[in-house]
Amino acid sequence: MKLVIKEQAIVLRKKGYSLKEIAEKLSVAKSTVSLWTRDIKMSKSALKRLESKVKKAVIISAQRHIAVTNAEREYFFRKAAKLLDKNLDTISKDEAKLYTALLYWCEGTKSTDNLIKFANSDPKLVKFFLTVFRRGFDLQLKKFRAMMHLHEYHIENRQIKFWAKITGIPTKQFYRSYQKPHTGKRIKPDYPGCITINYYDKIVAREIFGLIKAFGQIEK
Repeated sequence: MKLVIKEQAIVLRKKGYSLKEIAEKLSVAKSTVSLWTRDIKMSKSALKRLESKVKKAVIISAQRHIAVTNAEREYFFRKAAKLLDKNLDTISKDEAKLYTALLYWCEGTKSTDNLIKFANSDPKLVKFFLTVFRRGFDLQLKKFRAMMHLHEYHIENRQIKFWAKITGIPTKQFYRSYQKPHTGKRIKPDYPGCITINYYDKIVAREIFGLIKAFGQIEK
């Protein structure tokens, strides 16, 4: 019986079956199949079949990996969304100040504590920063100023309206835009330009800088 199975394994191998396929088909160990067929020379058609099978297995494995990865990402996104829905609308003024300080620590200008100067090109990040900034501090709209950094392919009036809607800052409080040098080799259709938001209040600025300094001294 063992010889019969071995012969069957050899026949299947010559046809281009993989070791795994043969082992599963004949209910024997893969290592045994490898031992039985290690000296077998396969024809071009057999090699072609085996190569096709290997490629298919790789594709299936990759698809499974992608599916698992996407499922994990979706799980953590929903978990985070639920956490924010539960807490963001109910955060205290002090908590909003902490969020503001952490974001400013990452993306704000630290060369002076006479004003707040926050720059970024991600509309969602800019909107979130301004949301917690306004919740944490008693701000005056008239103290806001904004300036866009655009490429020559941007239409300035269109971008002013876009960023005014995102920030809630009136268009009349936008400075003249800065035109960034661009080679013209790569145009990003969805790139809205970078916006710098200034808030002129040294007391507010120094409170945020104080929070950042306190964060920097945390050792545990």
